[in-house]
Amino acid sequence: MSFSLNVKREIAGRHGKTARHCMLAELAAILYTAAEIRPGQISFHTENRDFALRIAVLIEKTFRFYPEFKVRRHRKRGYIYYLYITRHTPLVLKACAYGEQWHQLLKGNCCKRAFLRGAFLAAGSVSNPEKTYHLEFITKNEGLAEQIIAVMQEFEIDAKMIRRKNIPVVYLKEGDQIVRLLNVMSAHLALMELENLRIVKDVRNSVNRLVNCEAANLRKTGQAAFRQAMAIDYIEETVGLDFLSDDLKSIAILRKENMAASLKDLGEMLMPPIGRSGVNHRLQRIIEIADNLKEEREEIR
Repeated sequence: MSFSLNVKREIAGRHGKTARHCMLAELAAILYTAAEIRPGQISFHTENRDFALRIAVLIEKTFRFYPEFKVRRHRKRGYIYYLYITRHTPLVLKACAYGEQWHQLLKGNCCKRAFLRGAFLAAGSVSNPEKTYHLEFITKNEGLAEQIIAVMQEFEIDAKMIRRKNIPVVYLKEGDQIVRLLNVMSAHLALMELENLRIVKDVRNSVNRLVNCEAANLRKTGQAAFRQAMAIDYIEETVGLDFLSDDLKSIAILRKENMAASLKDLGEMLMPPIGRSGVNHRLQRIIEIADNLKEEREEIR
């Protein structure tokens, strides 16, 4: 099962006593995002069994009757669940402030949380956090999208809106923001799973950065050592290492014998030992001498 379906299952399966005003807020979000409304009928269809059952529970607990429930099997999409409200439709629409100033249902934070739960069940999805951080609501109109954004801002969640095929889409792309929304919607199991995955990803990324940095340093050290060895070989083949001062000659011999050693290690091998910068200065001086010898030979030719 996908991470998105796990989140919806957790939200839809919430148990415990819920106030009627919160259930109305949740149902209002579902009506505005997923319902098909015709004269005398409100209908829903979904491939998510948990969502279908949540709609039925909300209607039964809030209005004391069950919607008609049908299940059909689709050849490619699996089971599709249909719910129909064919009685008391004006009562349901009025209670959910459908077509009115319905944000009046969202007076308390508890109702705002319920509204976001309903909107996510009906129109939300979240990507597998092992791959990317992305959560979105596909809405029917810009007004609804702006309302969802405004409710999330009440909880310091900074959502954005884009249009995809001219359909308003509210989205989050930061892990911290998605975690905050999961907490607001009381999807605590999904939140813990996401946090665990974030920790693993952060550790993996840190290790990769360290490995890449170390590899880059090794490449850089190897290239520098190769250049130093080439300069030493050139001096030895042309004028001999005795051409160098005693200090330069000793470091040249150590470098040839210890190609994998760091500058610090080379410095500690000398008697008396010297620091990294001193070793680097001597090796740079050897490279300069080799370059000067090459220039002189070119001028003679």
